[in-house]
Amino acid sequence: MWRDRDGVVRRRGDSTTLRLWLLTIGSRFALTGVEYALFDEPFNGNAFLLGFGVTLGVQHAVLMRRRRALSPAGAEPEGGPGPAAVPGSGV
Repeated sequence: MWRDRDGVVRRRGDSTTLRLWLLTIGSRFALTGVEYALFDEPFNGNAFLLGFGVTLGVQHAVLMRRRRALSPAGAEPEGGPGPAAVPGSGV
């Protein structure tokens, strides 16, 4: 997460973020399979979507909290430039 020269807050997920999302989806499907096999419970799409909603809500709350700690627009954060300065990042 970084703030560009215009003061706009930017964020970018990486391969770790993608792997965690895929792990979350896989674990939800695995738990659904276990529920069906052991307890004969049918797939509950509402619970599945509620879980995603809670996950997105928590992610948003964490990002908003981190956003407040960012340096002012155009200022370089401690430790060097942010992701925008990475060669080949396309930003």
